[in-house]
Amino acid sequence: MPKLVVNPNSSNKKEVSIASRVISIGRDPSNDLVLSDSMVSRRHAILEQRDDVFVLRDNGSANGTLVNGDKLEREHTLRDGDLVAIGSARLLFQLDNAHDLEPAASDPPVADGEAASDMRDAEADKGSPSGKSRCPSCEAPSLKNDRFCRKCGAELVRKQVAVCTACGRRVQLPAEFCGHCGHELPASDKVASTQANAADLDLKNTDPDRPDRQPAPLERRKPGMRKRKNEEPAGFGVRLVAAVVDGMILGIPLFLTTLVWGTFALSATGTGPRSLPSFSFPLLAIAFPMLCLFYFVFFWGYRGATPGKSLLAIVVESEEGESPIGFQRAALRALGYVASLLMMGLGFVLIAFSDDKRGLHDRIAGTRVIRNP
Repeated sequence: MPKLVVNPNSSNKKEVSIASRVISIGRDPSNDLVLSDSMVSRRHAILEQRDDVFVLRDNGSANGTLVNGDKLEREHTLRDGDLVAIGSARLLFQLDNAHDLEPAASDPPVADGEAASDMRDAEADKGSPSGKSRCPSCEAPSLKNDRFCRKCGAELVRKQVAVCTACGRRVQLPAEFCGHCGHELPASDKVASTQANAADLDLKNTDPDRPDRQPAPLERRKPGMRKRKNEEPAGFGVRLVAAVVDGMILGIPLFLTTLVWGTFALSATGTGPRSLPSFSFPLLAIAFPMLCLFYFVFFWGYRGATPGKSLLAIVVESEEGESPIGFQRAALRALGYVASLLMMGLGFVLIAFSDDKRGLHDRIAGTRVIRNP
């Protein structure tokens, strides 16, 4: 009978026989297979038997389902030895063919110690006629095309590893998506892994005419950075409207502060704001610009757009196409704002007359503003 081996490498491993045609998997206690993990959705996945095959489909889970390291988009027909990752749980799918893995009765006895190791190495070098090999972890026999051990779930074939450019986690290739954040891996990583695997298979090929192939370097990016395709730059008009919206938002705390101070002075002395200390208004004149700088630096660095820009679907990105731009670049862009204001606004007027629609502050910080569809 087919079965799922839950967490085959751990001490709490268990086997679940697939007795019905439909098996529900999830965190909710009403599921046929309950996985107590916060990363598992309440109704995470469905395993369904269709004729002689078993089909696994993701049930719209929040964190997704992986099969042999690849993200499950719709459904997948499971093969014997496939490893399913749901949250932190690992499910090893096994068919009822354990007899295919048992040593033949006519196999000669194997000696202990170094002799046994030498015999296994020799058998691996010349290739077994039955197409069997052994797991490097537990020495259990496995079939030729198995990717994972049927006994312990260990990986039989060493994979290439890439770094997800969105979250910075390591991902085993040839996966097309990151199993942590779901971000699609760059095409260069997939090509590099294919070339590296081909080179590993041809290590014994000493043909001098064959050029050496090296995997392309992986692109590393800070977590949270997203690389955007080249989009249409945002013009002066839409950016002006976004600035007006941001100004209205920033005017709310200024209005409330002035109202509270004036009301306090009127109730305390009956003479209104003139009774406030002489340093109150200079303090307000310093605090409000600092609030504006914090507002712009925070939203540019953390989200890539202020609320005004988000409302009009425009975003600030670096010249390399990364957004958000980070707090260091955002602070430099804010200083460019100050420089443009000191120049009587000429730095902002540059947006209207330049082909790339970049102001002085954009050129200082190495940024641009594009439409975000």
